Amino acid sequence: MPTRGIVLVLIGLLMAMALLIVALLQFTHREPRGHSTTHAQTASTNVPAAAAPSPAAVPTPEAPPVAAPAGAGTNSPEGASVAAVTIDTPQENDSVARMFQVKGHCSQVPSGQHLLLAIQTGRVFSPKWPPIEVNADSWTGRAMEYGVRAGGSFTLCVFAVNDAGLEEISRWDAEGVKTRRWPPFREIPGGTLLTSMKLRVVEQPKQ
Repeated sequence: MPTRGIVLVLIGLLMAMALLIVALLQFTHREPRGHSTTHAQTASTNVPAAAAPSPAAVPTPEAPPVAAPAGAGTNSPEGASVAAVTIDTPQENDSVARMFQVKGHCSQVPSGQHLLLAIQTGRVFSPKWPPIEVNADSWTGRAMEYGVRAGGSFTLCVFAVNDAGLEEISRWDAEGVKTRRWPPFREIPGGTLLTSMKLRVVEQPKQ
């Protein structure tokens, strides 16, 4: 009996050890997997998310360029042919008397058009009557400016004016002769600006 009891105790101890070994093996087998999963998750959180590709820049269509008018204060029909004009005297930025002669050259003036001098101050124009005299490829005209102080600047302009515009300006000048008032135009009637230059009224010598 004692021997049998000892054998039973040994068998129980062996079975307990076997169960302990199996449990240890199972725990050891699960632990690396749990650790690797945790590491993988941790690693995945440390990997920067791929930057979302920025959409290709779509160029905004530019507004179509606004066609520059032939000149300030013009209302001539689009596409109408005009003469090529240059001013020989005076020269850009010259100082001139309040009344002065202007000379230049031009190509052939189309039928139904006339060359006219005008003075621009600010945004208004004062036509100068009579119209420019054209002789072959040369022209002469007279201009005057009394509204600008001595030493002040203004813009001398040469316009091509159609028949209707010239008639309107003729009536305007005739009315001015009566009233002694020549209100400026916001636009030259029937006019197309051909060329212009900046000038100054000559300063009076100090007494």
